[in-house]
Order: sequence, then structure tokens, then C-alpha cells
Amino acid sequence: MKKITRLQEIKQYFDIPDEAVAFMESLNVNTESGKYEFGPDCYVNVMDAATYTEFAHMEAHRVYVDVQVQINGEERIYYADVDKLTNETPYNPEKDCAFYHFAEGSAYVDYCKGEAVILYPQDAHLPNRAVNAPMKMKKAVMKIRYQA
Repeated sequence: MKKITRLQEIKQYFDIPDEAVAFMESLNVNTESGKYEFGPDCYVNVMDAATYTEFAHMEAHRVYVDVQVQINGEERIYYADVDKLTNETPYNPEKDCAFYHFAEGSAYVDYCKGEAVILYPQDAHLPNRAVNAPMKMKKAVMKIRYQA
């Protein structure tokens, strides 16, 4: 897991199209929710969401890295090493997702408008948790095909 404060930093870690970074930098509350494609190895899901105080299962991916960007509001993401968790739902290759039981004492990071969190395949994560109180928010998740 890595927190970044400038979206241009993504280019230090991944070979992605410049237009994908430009799109992420242009996001605002008026950006239409939906999926935006930037080639075969990179896409962005923009969504209206809410934060919660309850704990749920953690998710992890094998094929894609998540770059979660806060468009407005604030969010807490819990994360833990997937190898230290108990599997709840087996990996589904069509959805590139497996679910794990939440690990008490998991690390977390808070982030707000304009900041991003990079989550690698080893980072099981529980997003959309409230920092102070539940709130509506808008966020984007860039999916980048992972190459170790």
C-alpha cells in the first residue's frame, strides 16, 4: 500500500497512458459515474459511494492494482497482507476478486480529496469506511494490470 498526494506520481510506478493520468487529474463531482477505458491494461471506474462504520470482509485482486482516488469527502481504507488472512470467498477470475475475513488490528490509511491510495495484489483491503462520521462521497478506482 502506498499513499500519494500528486496523481503524477502514478507514472513513477506504472507504465500507463498520459491521458489516463490527465483524466484522473480532471475528476470532479460532475464527472459521470461509469467505466472509462485507457487501453487493454488500464481503466477507471468512477462512482458515487458512501462511507460506513461497520466492518465487512476485505477484498483482494490478483490481476489489477487499485489506485483509489478521492474526488470529494474523506475515506478510511483498512489493509492487510493477504497471506495472513483467512479466505472467505474463493478467487473469482472473472471479477478478479477474492474476499477475506476482516483482520482485527489491520493497518489503515485516511485520505481525502485529491489524494490517492495504491493497493497492490498482496494488499487485501476494506474501503469506504468512515473517518469521523458516515458521509456520501465520490471516488474513482483506476485499475492497472499488475506486472511484478
